[in-house]
Amino acid sequence: MEGVGALEENCVVDRNEWLNWMIEALNSCSNSNVLIHIHGVGGIGKSTLLKHWKKVYNNSLLIDCKAHGDFYARLDRLASEFNRLDIKLPRFDTLWEIKIRYIDRKEPAAKDGKDWVAQAATVVPVIGPIIGQADILRKLGTRLKEILKQRTGSLGNWLETYLGDDFTKEMIKNLFDDVSNAMNLFLKALEDDFNSRPKDKCRPLIVMLDRYETVNRDTHLLTVEDREVNEAELWQKFLSKLVDCVGVTAGRESFDDEWCSLIKMQQMQISEFDENGCKELLEHYKVGDLNLQKLLTDISQKHPFLLDLMCSAVAKKKLTIESVRSLEADSLEETRVKVWNILFDRVGSLTDVIDFAALLPFFNRDTLEILYPNLKGPEWFALTKLSFVTPLDDQWWEMHDLARILAISELGRKKATIIEEIRDNLMRVAESESRPILRGMAISATAVLNEEKAMQELYETLYRLPSGAVTLDQYASVLDLLKGVEFTSIDGKALRETFMGSVNYWFGKPSEAEVFLISASSFHHNLSGQDHSKKRLYKALTYDTLGCLYSDTFRPKQAEENYRIASNLLGELETEEPGTYSLEIATNLNNLANLRSDMNKPAQALTAYKDALMLYKKLAHDDPNKYLTDVGKVLNNLAILYSENCEPDEAEIAYKEALEIYRKLANTSPKQYLRDVAMVLDNLGLLYKDKGMQNEAEKSLMESLRIYEKLSLDYPEMYRSDVAMVNFSLSTLFLGMYDLKKAEDYINIALIIYRELMKTTPELHQGNLADALRILGKVIEETHRPDEAEQIYRESMRIYEELAESASEVYKDEIALVLHNLGNLYHDVWKTDEAELSYQRSLRIFEGLAKDAPKQYEPNVAMVLCDLAHLYIETNRFEKAEKALERALEIYEKVANLAPLCFGTQVATTLTSFADLYVETKRWDKAEETYGKVLDIHRNTTTTPQSQHRHHIADCLNRIAELHLKMRKFEESEKEFGEALEIFQALTSYSPHSFLDKATKVLSNLGNLYSEMGRFEDAEKRFSESLENLEKLTKRDPIMFNDELAETLSDVGNLYLRMGRLEDAERCLSSALLLYDNKQMKSSRLFKPAKAYTLVRVARLFCETGRTIEAETAYMNAISILVDLSHMSSNAYTDNLERLRIEVESFLVDFVGLSLIQAREKVNLLG
Repeated sequence: MEGVGALEENCVVDRNEWLNWMIEALNSCSNSNVLIHIHGVGGIGKSTLLKHWKKVYNNSLLIDCKAHGDFYARLDRLASEFNRLDIKLPRFDTLWEIKIRYIDRKEPAAKDGKDWVAQAATVVPVIGPIIGQADILRKLGTRLKEILKQRTGSLGNWLETYLGDDFTKEMIKNLFDDVSNAMNLFLKALEDDFNSRPKDKCRPLIVMLDRYETVNRDTHLLTVEDREVNEAELWQKFLSKLVDCVGVTAGRESFDDEWCSLIKMQQMQISEFDENGCKELLEHYKVGDLNLQKLLTDISQKHPFLLDLMCSAVAKKKLTIESVRSLEADSLEETRVKVWNILFDRVGSLTDVIDFAALLPFFNRDTLEILYPNLKGPEWFALTKLSFVTPLDDQWWEMHDLARILAISELGRKKATIIEEIRDNLMRVAESESRPILRGMAISATAVLNEEKAMQELYETLYRLPSGAVTLDQYASVLDLLKGVEFTSIDGKALRETFMGSVNYWFGKPSEAEVFLISASSFHHNLSGQDHSKKRLYKALTYDTLGCLYSDTFRPKQAEENYRIASNLLGELETEEPGTYSLEIATNLNNLANLRSDMNKPAQALTAYKDALMLYKKLAHDDPNKYLTDVGKVLNNLAILYSENCEPDEAEIAYKEALEIYRKLANTSPKQYLRDVAMVLDNLGLLYKDKGMQNEAEKSLMESLRIYEKLSLDYPEMYRSDVAMVNFSLSTLFLGMYDLKKAEDYINIALIIYRELMKTTPELHQGNLADALRILGKVIEETHRPDEAEQIYRESMRIYEELAESASEVYKDEIALVLHNLGNLYHDVWKTDEAELSYQRSLRIFEGLAKDAPKQYEPNVAMVLCDLAHLYIETNRFEKAEKALERALEIYEKVANLAPLCFGTQVATTLTSFADLYVETKRWDKAEETYGKVLDIHRNTTTTPQSQHRHHIADCLNRIAELHLKMRKFEESEKEFGEALEIFQALTSYSPHSFLDKATKVLSNLGNLYSEMGRFEDAEKRFSESLENLEKLTKRDPIMFNDELAETLSDVGNLYLRMGRLEDAERCLSSALLLYDNKQMKSSRLFKPAKAYTLVRVARLFCETGRTIEAETAYMNAISILVDLSHMSSNAYTDNLERLRIEVESFLVDFVGLSLIQAREKVNLLG
């Protein structure tokens, strides 16, 4: 049936003044913009007037600001309406596409009124799932800039004019974390697109924004002509700039005269009907009785909504003149209640439906059928025909605010019962059918009766949910729930805005989150009087979430201030009610600790983490299922802090405890917690790698990999990149262990995955691909394939440089690392000029970075200086080498004072380089003293028998022993070699991949020592052990260990030569030469001198066996190699060359028969 108040559409009475105003506005807007704000009380006819204009004028659009409840929803709707009117938006469409893809992380699809989205999709590439501003900046590189400049023409020029040369970076920054500039950028694009319409197609347009009281007026966003403006004013400013347009905003509140004057906006109040207006409406409803006309006019006090309601009832014969007289009252409010009571006592079956609808923020037929199963089609049709029931959007309907108030006021005692029924039914269906919006509507119904109770329910429902959600669907569910929530009080609105901000923040949309959170903080600021505990709790939540947002968007000062406000509020509450707010305090402490860690304040971070952990553990003791995950989260954060500050043992303890917790949780909820198990295992594996615990590292990383591989089968878009990440970690582990085959296998798997992901999301994985290529280059370099390694490094460099063009600060350190690796590569293949150039470029970059972040990058400066010093040593520039090492040592000693466990080893390594320099310059006493200092450092940092530092002790002992061998201090040398061997053999039993080659080297050194001492049997025994080990090593990786095998065979050949076992000597020396002639061996930096020394031994062998011609050839080849080396390297080769010249000259005189002069001439011909 048609219900009471079914007002016919477009019945606009007593509004001739307004209708004429619009006609004049349309005629004059081509010369000057026309903007008006219409205000008046609820039910006075604002919406009716705007709907009339919308129907009468085809070139008009109307946006319901309540239905489109935030800035971006209104923006989206406005752009769609412009599209419907065939207004092209090239600037706005592309910016919106960037927002949708890079911030909302959705794949836009064209739908009705949205063809422009599909068109824009061809311009902007998708870059994949959840990312941050820094990710976008570095992963887009110059590609987006080129697209915007080339494929969209004027858009790129417009952005360059509006944002500057680096417009890609500025645009992403604005869209991501500068809320006010993001809004302004979108509106500016929309304004310029609108005003760029072809003049021949321009016709005046009417843009109307209704229910303007719902637009935020509490939060200041921008400064316009020295005035801070809010969102409501921002929209009006935008409308004031549109050409050939009449802008209309309509709401219950007015704006101050200063603002109206600033933007040249008219402001008019719409009021109750005058006598003629009342008469016109009465005539429309055919109310002919003059007495009844007067009675209706007087009782309604000419209020349009109430008069229309009564006239409608009279026309439907629901009211008579007698019943109208009974409506007389002292106030308009009393009259409304009486009218409502009489009218809805007489609407029969619609009464219950209206009661249910009034208690909901919005509804549709499906929702009402949950509450009122007997709802029939005709009743639903009649309900939607009521004048106070209007469509909210394509899916939902709502009752006029005044109608809701009147209906709820008449429920009386049964209100609580009805609300309980509504709540139970909505919650039942929400849970059984997974419809979170119904749960939100149930909370809204509760708020009608007790808003504080409803707020508490929302808080308990959502406080922990956003951070725990793991899929985009779950985030969408939270937003859906909040859509159904409506509060009327200021503090209720603040709480809802806080959770809207919170879920957008966790969803990776900081710009939109900030809008809601600042709005919430403005609501809190406007609350007066002493807040009770719950209000202060909700206020603390707002500021704590703002702190998280500011921290993640690199605004540490704002973050710290907001955390402080939250902490103070929670402290007050804890004082009043001890133990009640432990969860919130623990969360605030963990967030604050994260900030302190990011700000390089480890001591403060540690204190906050420990305090948070203590509180979470107390909570988990009482309710482990609810709070154990928080304990695991803080333990993981604490472990990361320990690891970054060189407390690996403490980090291991924390990681293990976190892992135990997540394993326990994953046993019951694997879908939710297996990812956390994998995350901690990956972190723990990397820690073990850094501690030198390779077996444990491999075990942890392999388990992490298996979990991620399993998860990626069901959620490839979420976990495929994690699979690549752990393969990357495994490659770095095996690279450090010199298990190069496995290192290469794992990094190639990572590369395959990244290249696959690049096909669909190239910009997201460009940086990952470059990282993997950098590691692959190192692996290939270690396997003596320099040309291939250089090519891979170059590809990695090209990607980094491309990315750095739009985010140079992000990728500078990566470029410097590749340059450093290239320097090492060139150094190894004797390209000394290229090596020095690469080192210098790397050094300049790290020095520049260290100016702004010394703690982070000064160690990298020292690292490059040390390698540069080695190059200087080998090219006879000893003074430069010493200066470089002095500077490196100064840096390492400074940082070691702050973190001795982290950088004490680097101090020792730099001192070792000093000692090497002293050996090269024959300052042997100085070298001996310095090696002693290094040994003391390593011994003092070793705390356990299996410590990662023990191999440093052994390395140092081996170097000292080699020095003592040169100094012919055989007894000391034997003792030092013996201790080094004992350590390396013990470590080999623990981790053979890492230390077997080290033990093998010491065995060879011992063989040489015993050979020099004439203890040939001992020497042969040690060499035999060394060759046995090398056989194992070459089976594992022939390329990697061929040089060591060749060197040892040469040493064994020399031993047999001394022993007179000439056949055995020739067999070993020939095998060594074959290895040196191997293609990969020729690329080794050590190949040339090692081959030269072997050739000298071969020549001596040939002399012993009477093969003079072969001996001469071998000697001449050896001299040629050393001549080449002497041109580019240190005195060591020059001295060796001089000694060899003398030996060869003697050979030519004694065995060939040349005179001394002839011999010298022949030798000198070689250089």
